[in-house]
Amino acid sequence: MPLNDARIRAAKPDEKRYKLADGGGLYLVVEPNGSKLWRYKYRIDGRENVFSIGAYPAVSILAARREHLAGRERVTSDEHPAKLKREARAAQRFASANIFKALA
Repeated sequence: MPLNDARIRAAKPDEKRYKLADGGGLYLVVEPNGSKLWRYKYRIDGRENVFSIGAYPAVSILAARREHLAGRERVTSDEHPAKLKREARAAQRFASANIFKALA
């Protein structure tokens, strides 16, 4: 059964982390410290991978589903969503470092 906002808000931390499935590989991890994190589990070349989407409530259920669909499209074209996200962050850091160097 797909998640809804009320069910997510009602999820309380436990001694161990646990998952609430939304479907299609998208799930919410509830940590013992109370944080709730969106994850997308996918397989490419027979290997299981996990793509971190963000923390609830900063990333709403609708935003997480949109990101999940975009990730599924990338997986069908044999691209790793997690790897692409990592590369984009590295490019952003490189660009900001070059701006600082140019200004200095």
